Amino acid sequence: MTPDSNVLLVTSLAGNGLTFISTKTNQILNTISTGAAPWGLDIDSKEKIAYVTNRGTNYVTVVNIPTQKIIAKVPISGPAQAITVDDNEHMIYATYMDLPKVVKIDGNTNTVIDTIDITTVRPAGQTTASAAAEAIPQAIVVDPNSHKLYISIKNADTVYVLGPRAIAKTIPFVTKGVPAALIAGNITAHGQDVLVSDPFIDIKTKSLTMNAASPDGGESYQEQKLQEGAGYREITFFVPKDSKVIGIVGTETVSTSK
Repeated sequence: MTPDSNVLLVTSLAGNGLTFISTKTNQILNTISTGAAPWGLDIDSKEKIAYVTNRGTNYVTVVNIPTQKIIAKVPISGPAQAITVDDNEHMIYATYMDLPKVVKIDGNTNTVIDTIDITTVRPAGQTTASAAAEAIPQAIVVDPNSHKLYISIKNADTVYVLGPRAIAKTIPFVTKGVPAALIAGNITAHGQDVLVSDPFIDIKTKSLTMNAASPDGGESYQEQKLQEGAGYREITFFVPKDSKVIGIVGTETVSTSK
């Protein structure tokens, strides 16, 4: 239900629409088509904007509640399911139906700004990433104060918690030595509450190096920077020759070769 407007919003999977119902009269005010098989719904209460996922359409529908009109359709990579809105930061997070990913949408611009791969999130006590690789998000909710995400997993007794600075960032890496500063390719870094920078490949040693900074104790950057004298752990890692994937979880390093 929308705050201060006495209107209830209901999605109809079979009817392909979003219905507005008056909570004063219990009468239908309007129904609009949002896409094929609308499912998830959440509201930015401060902006009075509704966001609807569609299980049969590859976009998130953005609806102005007072005018009851669609104002945007945000393209995403596949049908979506659950959705949640951080109305303090005007950020929207949606889960896909069959992908282990969460899409992050900027509500100020109605554009996708990140896709978070949750296969990189390893639950406590899990020593391998095999179970995480099959993790399909079911429900999702965000705490608008801490900005942390809580994600339940389909067919699993697990809830994932993602930090407010969870990222999936693709950045180019350059060569070191001869030839100098030649862009050699791209690397995608996934992480929670981390900052990554300066990836480069050393042609002579055939190793890849990247710096990663993370606040001590797993606190968010905003919380940590307010503490006097707060510092960061600086991590530099080297990829062994012929390795294809390397992951860092806490102080543990896992390498998978070709």
